[in-house]
Amino acid sequence: MALNNHYFKPLVQSICHKFQVEHKSAAKSFNQIVALTHRESLFHPWPRAFTFYTEFFVADGQLAKLPTVVRNFLPGSAREFVVQILGKEENWRPQLEKLDLTHAWTNELLVADASALTDVPFDAVRPAKDAADLDAVYRLEPDVPTVPASLDDSHLFDFVAEKEGQIVGKAQLVLLDENVGYISDMFTAPFARQQGIGRALLAAMHSRARENGRSELILIPSRMTREIGFYEKAGYQPASPIGVLIPT
Repeated sequence: MALNNHYFKPLVQSICHKFQVEHKSAAKSFNQIVALTHRESLFHPWPRAFTFYTEFFVADGQLAKLPTVVRNFLPGSAREFVVQILGKEENWRPQLEKLDLTHAWTNELLVADASALTDVPFDAVRPAKDAADLDAVYRLEPDVPTVPASLDDSHLFDFVAEKEGQIVGKAQLVLLDENVGYISDMFTAPFARQQGIGRALLAAMHSRARENGRSELILIPSRMTREIGFYEKAGYQPASPIGVLIPT
């Protein structure tokens, strides 16, 4: 099995579970193609602006099957969707013209061995617990605020970081797969960056993942963290490119 396909199931199941709990999105699996449909359209501003209702996650080697899945799943005129495929560019590039898709950008799935990670002190990081925490996070204006539904779900672990009694960062750990934990929604307020907050949040999630028997951790970095190599410095390594494709 290809390495990227090894992580396809835990990654996509974790993402789908998160959106199902927090936003009542609906997921449907077609073997190694999964459709995640949102109740409201989502907007992605960078590096190409577009809106979408449905995300298709595709494992390496399955892209040729996508047209049939899309035709059977979406109304004939629906064009507001995005495709995220785990796999090397040379594997999916030849299919673009056939599928009437265009390449928007490429990201990277990162992975770390949980037992090998070197942690930093995280005394100022704790689980998010109530409406006051959620309000404080919301005031930071993160891209993805913490929502009440996630606090009641046994697979979602939301954390907040404090500095001088003020919440300055947040993150979420998804423990759905029995071996792999998924890290999501990392955010530090601009005024608190470059002070070790992000590393402390990571350390808290690493510790919780190990306590719950997870041997690996995966995540998809943001543009900014990719540019500065934040996660690589913390012990993460590239596992698979993720090609993001949109209708032509």
